[in-house]
Amino acid sequence: MSQSNSHTEPAGKRKREFALGFAMASDAESSDYVSPICLEPPASMETSQLDELAPTQEDDENPPAEPGMGDAEVTITRNAIEAIQLPIDGGYVMFASLRRIMAKTTLEDYLCFACLDEDEIDNVLPILQGNGVNHFDLFLFVDYVNKDQLRKWGISVGTCARIMVHAVMFYQFHVQKGA
Repeated sequence: MSQSNSHTEPAGKRKREFALGFAMASDAESSDYVSPICLEPPASMETSQLDELAPTQEDDENPPAEPGMGDAEVTITRNAIEAIQLPIDGGYVMFASLRRIMAKTTLEDYLCFACLDEDEIDNVLPILQGNGVNHFDLFLFVDYVNKDQLRKWGISVGTCARIMVHAVMFYQFHVQKGA
C-alpha cells in the first residue's frame, strides 16, 4: 500500500486530499491510504483536563455489566470493517466505498442517474450547491437532507422524489461496478 495521503483519479479528475483513508479487505490491490487512528490526547490538552477525563474510583467499583465467558476476562473488540459502517435508512454504507464513489463521480453524474433531464439538472444543480449539497452522499442520510428540505428550496415534488429515491441505488450500482 502506498504511504501517500493523497488520492488521485484518472486524468481529468481533480486531485482530492483525504486526512484519513480506509481500505476494505477486498481492496488489497487498491492504493488507498490507510491511516492509523491516534488515541492519544492532543499535546495542547493540559494535565488538569486529562485528570477530569480519567476514570474515578466510583467507576472502578461499579463496572458496567459485560458478557463474559466463564471466569476468563473478555476483551471486547469491533471488527474494523464494522466500525466504519455508516447507518442509513434500510442498511449501511461502507465509508471506504462511499469515499471512492465520491472521488470518481460528481453531483451532476448523480442527477443524471436519477433520471433528471438536462433542463432539470441546470435548474437544480445551482440550488443544491447554493445550499451546501455538493455530492449525492447527503441524500443517503435523510436526517440531513430530505424531501421536505428540497421542497423548501424550491425544487418540484417529482424532482425531489427522483433525487431522494435514487441515492441508495446509485451507491449500490457503483459498489457492484467496483468503484
